[in-house]
Amino acid sequence: MKFFGYLLSDLLNFTLLNPNQSAMMFKANLLCFLILALIMGCSGSPKSESGIIGDYEFTMYDSSNSKIAIGNLTIQSHVGEKVIGTYQFTDLISEFSGYGTMRGKFDGKVNESEKMILINTNPGAADNNIYFNVKIEKNKLEGEWYYTGFRQNMVYNNVVLKRK
Repeated sequence: MKFFGYLLSDLLNFTLLNPNQSAMMFKANLLCFLILALIMGCSGSPKSESGIIGDYEFTMYDSSNSKIAIGNLTIQSHVGEKVIGTYQFTDLISEFSGYGTMRGKFDGKVNESEKMILINTNPGAADNNIYFNVKIEKNKLEGEWYYTGFRQNMVYNNVVLKRK
């Protein structure tokens, strides 16, 4: 970053103190400045290192371990601890508590040290949420889903998300 500042300073000094110098030198310095500005601007955002971004097929199970829903989920972004994405059901086998609140977008939090993701399928709501609390594995995310609501007992059931 200091180099970038020095280049800008030299460019300004050159144009102010040496007005009779070649226009080609000015253009060359300006071109270097613009290229460095572009490089610096493109390299500032954090990148996902976990490899979890992508498409998954998810299967939700009930308390007797029977399939109740199948769908597709896409993790579109992973920056820092935050993930965001979309999901849709492809087969609803049996309706369950909280199904009606699932709108197709999610956000979540990644715990890299424990290799876990907590996905909130109804972001922005204080209750009536379905959460996926899953462990990050090689080609899948596996764990539990649960419904939260006021005056409701949380019930934990299995969910598996397999990478497509």
